[in-house]
Amino acid sequence: MEIKNFSFKYKIIILIIALIIILTITTILIITNTTNEILKDTVVNNQQSNTQQQAELISSWLLERKRDLEIYANTEIMTNGSWQQKKLFTN
Repeated sequence: MEIKNFSFKYKIIILIIALIIILTITTILIITNTTNEILKDTVVNNQQSNTQQQAELISSWLLERKRDLEIYANTEIMTNGSWQQKKLFTN
């Protein structure tokens, strides 16, 4: 069957169906691209937030260790004791 043999009514229906298919595919592509961009931005933001939290956690842990060492270094034995006393104190 050739297109010439179709009536005007069928040609219009085929045209409308073709337009609907094209619009549907276009809409799906736009939504997919937009969703991918949103997800990408969300993942990047979450990773940055997680990295910042981990950095703060490590910094806090290091500050605690530094304070522990300062307390340890300022004990009477460490400041005024002999090497033997310091050696016994550390064991």
